[in-house]
Amino acid sequence: MNNTVRDWAIWDETYDYIEGNNSTYLDSNLYYESFETLNVNLVLYYDINQSIIFSSFYDFEEETEIPVDDEFIQIIETLGIHQNTSIDFYIQGIITTSDGIFFIASSPILKHSEISDVAGNVIFARQIDQTELDELEIVAGFPFEIFENTILTEDNDTIVENAGDNHVLVKHLIHDLLHTDQYMIQILLDKKVEPIIGNTLLQLAISISLVGLIFALSTLFYLDKEIFRRLLRLNSGIKKISENANFSTRVPIGPHHDEIDYIGLEINSMLDKLKESEQKINQMSYTDYLTKIPNRLWFYDHMEQTIQKANASKEKFAVLFLDLDGFKTINDTYGHGVGDEFLVKVSEVFLKMLDKNDAIARIGGDEFLIMKKYKDVKEINELADRLLTSLKDGIMINEIKLEATVSMGIALYPDNALTKEDLVLKADKALYGSKSSGKNSYQYVINIK
Repeated sequence: MNNTVRDWAIWDETYDYIEGNNSTYLDSNLYYESFETLNVNLVLYYDINQSIIFSSFYDFEEETEIPVDDEFIQIIETLGIHQNTSIDFYIQGIITTSDGIFFIASSPILKHSEISDVAGNVIFARQIDQTELDELEIVAGFPFEIFENTILTEDNDTIVENAGDNHVLVKHLIHDLLHTDQYMIQILLDKKVEPIIGNTLLQLAISISLVGLIFALSTLFYLDKEIFRRLLRLNSGIKKISENANFSTRVPIGPHHDEIDYIGLEINSMLDKLKESEQKINQMSYTDYLTKIPNRLWFYDHMEQTIQKANASKEKFAVLFLDLDGFKTINDTYGHGVGDEFLVKVSEVFLKMLDKNDAIARIGGDEFLIMKKYKDVKEINELADRLLTSLKDGIMINEIKLEATVSMGIALYPDNALTKEDLVLKADKALYGSKSSGKNSYQYVINIK
């Protein structure tokens, strides 16, 4: 949810809405299906004057929108989110209300180039009810519960208990954002997956509690120096993994094939699974939730890496900023469900127009970014021409032929700009020039007056 709220907060349509320049924003983007798609109960917008511009709470059980409770707003303002003016101020965590526990994430509202002043702040919230916990249990692969804390303390914030049947019960203390309430996460694990300590509600940072176990074992074998030395080496490896939170590291395994080696093998097996989960989480954070192509975050990271390599290799590349002409009409005429299907189909069409080394991302709404390396600018012209005609036959959805065209702005590296922010900003300005000149065309930065 943290990535989602940031994606919405640095979307130009959101910025324009907060600035009072987008009267259709709410009807086009924030309707009841949006809450289901985003999997959030609450959306709250503040402008830079600390005034609430939009607030709505969606009750999934009743399938209806209701006003945001004053208690919730008071908590948000106690956290200081409403008065933030920093581009680096992000909040995520849990809060407690009379209606239950919520996970919240906030982000400052910026232009997509992220070089603008903060226009306000946006907050998403999701209630942590039994349905949410059941979904977490499916994703995590083990039983997962949360209770009000009555037994854990700051000095003893994690307990590992033997639950029988080759299972251990892990209990860990967490706080809400106001530090007024404490909760206990309870996880039932197979003993082969030794204790996991919760760091946040959605992403469990791993710490191996076998350290204490190994020290206990060492007292039993203190007369055997070889066993003691091996236990210390294993303990050192575990502590290194825990301190660095690096799931690529592995503990040393010896040739003895005994209980100590078995412990090491099981730890490494667990780390393999954790590394795989970490990669899946990273992949999700870099993927557009609707079209499944890369999102803005991935594109900006990829562009930064490309710039660093280009500085050394003297390579050139272009950034193409695409916007669909007529997409709003499709949304207004056939509904947002059809509009979403159309965006998915358009993404598939655009992908077919690209070479294997080109990069594409959907950055919000009907806006896309494409990056292409080139030696001769005619290569960019050829790609732009393909994209302009890519939708000429229309797209069939539900036996309806939907039609839209493409407008583009193009910025060149290093001719037009040297940073990713400036490249996107100038490509955006060129896009505006293209739309102003009649749409379904492209314009380079050099053409901007």
